[in-house]
Amino acid sequence: MNYNKRLPVCKPLALLLSLLLMISCHDEEQKAPTLSANQPQETVSHNQLTRFGDAGLDRLAAKLQAGNQRVHILQLGDSHTAADLFTGQLRMRFQQRFGDGGPGMVSPVQVSGQRSAVVNFSKPGQSWQLWSTRKDPHEDFPFTGLIAQPLQANANVTLTLTNGNRGRYQVSALYKSSTDATLTMGSAGRQTLPDSQNHWQLSDAQQATFPLNATLSGQEHIQLGGWFISAPRSGVILSAVGINGATLSAWKKWQSDGLAPLAALKPDMVILEYGTNEAFNDDLDPALYRRQLEARIVQIREALPDAAILLIGPPDSIKNKGQASCSAREPVSLAKVMQVQKQVAEAQQLLFWDWRAFMGGACSMERWSAAGDARPDLVHLSADGYKKSADALFDQLMALMAQGH
Repeated sequence: MNYNKRLPVCKPLALLLSLLLMISCHDEEQKAPTLSANQPQETVSHNQLTRFGDAGLDRLAAKLQAGNQRVHILQLGDSHTAADLFTGQLRMRFQQRFGDGGPGMVSPVQVSGQRSAVVNFSKPGQSWQLWSTRKDPHEDFPFTGLIAQPLQANANVTLTLTNGNRGRYQVSALYKSSTDATLTMGSAGRQTLPDSQNHWQLSDAQQATFPLNATLSGQEHIQLGGWFISAPRSGVILSAVGINGATLSAWKKWQSDGLAPLAALKPDMVILEYGTNEAFNDDLDPALYRRQLEARIVQIREALPDAAILLIGPPDSIKNKGQASCSAREPVSLAKVMQVQKQVAEAQQLLFWDWRAFMGGACSMERWSAAGDARPDLVHLSADGYKKSADALFDQLMALMAQGH
C-alpha cells in the first residue's frame, strides 16, 4: 500500500474532524447555564426592569412559587419609601398573590412627616426622645435610621394594625442596651432584653395580639430602633425602611455592624431606593457617588449572599420651575445619578428598574402633576402616582420571573 499517496487526503480530514470537535465542545460550554452571582449571566429586560444576571431572583421566584414559605422583601430608601405609598401598594400586590406574611419592619414610635401603611402609633408624648439620621449627628444608628430613647422609667407606646386584624403575630424589638432591660408587650407578658453590649440586635420573637401596648424599662441604658412584626404563617413580608431626605451617605451614621440585625431578618430581596436627594446636589461627584454605591452593594452581598438586589432609579423631578428648557428645569445631577446607578447595576449583576423611564423620561414629572399623579412640588408623587408606579414594578417583576432564564 502506498501510504505516501494517502497522506494528503487523511491529514486535512483529521484536521477538519478536530476542528469540528473543538467547535462542538465550545458550543456545549456556551449552552451550559451559569447561575453563580460571580459569573457573567445573560441580561434580560421587561419594559423598564432589567436583570443584569442577578442569581438571587431565581431563588426568590422559587420560594414564591413553592407557596409554603415565608418570603421577606426589604426596601431601604428616602422619602419615596418613608411615605409607604409605593411600598404599601407593592406590599399589597405581593400579599394578595402570595399570602400575607405580616407588616415587617416598622419604626420604633411615631415619626413626624412619615407614615406606615400597616401600623399606627400612639403619640410619643413626653415618654420618648427620637433621633434620625436625617439631622442628628450620632454614628451608632441601626439600619432603620431611627433611635427612640425612653425618657422615663417605663416608656409606653401602643401599636395598632391599620387592617384592624387582632390575630396573633410574632413581634421582635430592635434594641441596643448597656444592661439588662425589660419589655412588656400586652398579653405576651414580660420579657428580659439581655445586655447587648451597646450593639443593635433583635429580641427573641414573642407572640402578641394587636392593639399592642408595649412598655420598655431601662431608661438611659436602652434604645429602641424599631419593631419587626410577622404572621405565624407563610406569605410575603415587605418592610419599608425609609427616612425623609436620606442619601446613601446616611449609612455612614450606622453602627459599624449595622447590617448584622438586618441580615438576621433574612430578606430574600433588598431594594435600594435612593437618588432623588443626590440628584438635587448640584456639586455631586459621580466618581465618589459610584464608590459609595459599590460599597453598599458589597456590604449587602457579604451580609446576604443569597438575596436578590434591586436598584430603583429616582423618579423624574423638577428643580427650577421657572426655566424655559426642560434640561434647565431638571436637577443638574439627575442624569449623573441615573448613569452611575445603571453602570453599577450592570457591573455588579443586579436588577435595575428605571422609574424615570416608566414615567415617560425627561420632564415627565410635569405631565404627571397635571394629571394628578404627582404633587405640586414636582418631586413627590401623589398616592395614585405611587400606586401606579408600584403596580408597574410588580407586573414587570412577575413577567421577568416567569421568563425563568
